Amino acid sequence: AALAAVHPDDVPAVLAGRARALETGAPLGYEFRGAVPAADGGHRWFRTRGQVVRTAAGAPVRIVAVTTEVTDQKRAADERAALDR
Repeated sequence: AALAAVHPDDVPAVLAGRARALETGAPLGYEFRGAVPAADGGHRWFRTRGQVVRTAAGAPVRIVAVTTEVTDQKRAADERAALDR
């Protein structure tokens, strides 16, 4: 259900980020485009950060994460990079 909010081209990267956190114990973190465009027709960008909650034996139980829209920050960074070029 949560993957329905992810742009289809970014689903593999989101799944890879989840798998990496589950397999390695590393913090969960990735950026992705939303499936629904912004009002101006451009992409809406999101950043997810979180962690895998595990049992005492180390088995994953759930993922706890927060997803934040970062479209404005992403566009500003792209504009800065274009100006630097």
